[in-house]
This record gives sequence, C-alpha cells and structure tokens, in this order.
Amino acid sequence: MIDIRALYNLQKIDVDWDKVRRRLLQIQKSLGESAEIKAKRTAAEAVQAQLHNWQNQQRTLELETQTLKTRIQETDDLLMSGKVNNHKELEALQANLEALRRQHTQVEEQTVEAFVKTEELGKELEAQKKELGQLLTTWQSAQKKLITEGKQLKTQFIRLKQSRQEVADAIDKRSMDQYEQLRKRKSGVAIAPIRSDNTCGACNMQAPSGIIQASQQNQTAPHYCPFCGRILIRE
Repeated sequence: MIDIRALYNLQKIDVDWDKVRRRLLQIQKSLGESAEIKAKRTAAEAVQAQLHNWQNQQRTLELETQTLKTRIQETDDLLMSGKVNNHKELEALQANLEALRRQHTQVEEQTVEAFVKTEELGKELEAQKKELGQLLTTWQSAQKKLITEGKQLKTQFIRLKQSRQEVADAIDKRSMDQYEQLRKRKSGVAIAPIRSDNTCGACNMQAPSGIIQASQQNQTAPHYCPFCGRILIRE
C-alpha cells in the first residue's frame, strides 16, 4: 500500500521548493556588478588615464614654451643691445635665435595638439561617466529588488522546508523511498494528475480507460502511465 494522495501533496511542495531554490541561485548569480558595468568602468578608466597623460604633456609643453619665449627674448635683447660687436658672435647669436624660434613654433604646435586632445578626452570621459552613472542607477535599483526578493524567497524556502518535513513525517519509509527514486528518474515529477480528458498531466498522452478506472477505484496501489512511467492520480 502507498498513500498516493499524501505523496502528491508532498510533490506539490517539492515542486515549489525546487522553484524557490532555483530562483535563489539565479539571484545569487545576479548579485554584483554586471559585465556591462565592468566593461564601461574599464573604458572610462582607460580614457581617464589617456586624459591624465595628455594633461601632463600639455603642462610640460606650456612650461617649455614659456622657457623658450624667455630665452628668445633674452637672445633678441642681447642682439639689439650692441654689447656684442664680434661678427662671428653676432652670427652665432642670430642662428641661435632662429633655432629657438623654430623650436618655439614646434612646441607651440605640440601644445595646441595637446590642448585639443585634452579637450576631446575630457568630453569623452564626461560622456563615459554619464553612461556609467546611468548604468549604475539602473543596476542599483535592480539589485535592491533582487535583494528584497531574495529575502522573501528565503522565508518561503524555510516555510516550504518545514511543511515538507511535516508531510514527509506522516508518510511511511517504503512509500517515501519509492517516491524519491521515481522523482529522480522523472525530472522531479513522480506523480502525474489525470486531466479531465483522461490525458497524463506529465506527458500529455491519453491513458487507457482501464488504468484510469483502476487508479480511481484504488488510490493506495500505484497505477503507472504506460507512456512516461509516472504514478497517476485523479485530482
């Protein structure tokens, strides 16, 4: 003899329990930063590093420009002062002045390039941070919902565990062993309800009328679906 009705009630609890457990595992995997957020943060950090390098380069070039400007002014003043009368010295000073001016022009061009690059990277970083902020806002909201849902499911999980224990304690060991073995083989569904059209609630096949009648007349002896092998029960 086997208490099919009690086992069917136990199965309902087990099905719900499995659903709760699977969802808790999904929530656990979903907690923490997403790959999208990590990628966006990495991209923003890369832009930040580039911006920092160009800002340093711009400051260095600006200092070099100022130094060259001072040297040009000093050299020009010396040429115009009349203190140097030697022809070769004057030619050397003039050549040095021209070289300084060429170098000053090159450094100024590099400074403008660094300035433009800094401006571009600054705007790009601002856009990256804005996108990251939007992602974080959405993510934080979703995380709060997941945490709340997880707490509720944990409470439900404990309640289902207690209910299962109470129902299982009232079922004899032989019936429990048979149920557990069949449940493992049948993807968690050991007992299938017979629908109003006499089809199996698990495999959807039409059960023979003889098995249907037998399952209704004797609910202490298991009657199996000939197609999927599960115990049949009329709800």
